Amino acid sequence: MEEIVFRALANNKKFNSIENFIQEIITSNSMDGITYDEVKEAIYKLVIYRFIRVDMSSSENCIVREDNFYGACELGGVQSWIDHRRMYRESA
Repeated sequence: MEEIVFRALANNKKFNSIENFIQEIITSNSMDGITYDEVKEAIYKLVIYRFIRVDMSSSENCIVREDNFYGACELGGVQSWIDHRRMYRESA
């Protein structure tokens, strides 16, 4: 689920509310049976991994991409970034 949310954010769209973003994910993946809670949990994980930050005070774009987001884009996605970080930590 994190990969689906990540890919949606990588499209460079701006969302004026987190609810609009969640509904966009559900609508664009309606054939997969994605639920509101699954998307919300994936967003929480992306916040914890510091891929994104949610700015509820912004009226233009409530989802701010962090440095880890761009690093994951370079590596090909969330799982690639996690694997890369895991290898880095194990080698240290």
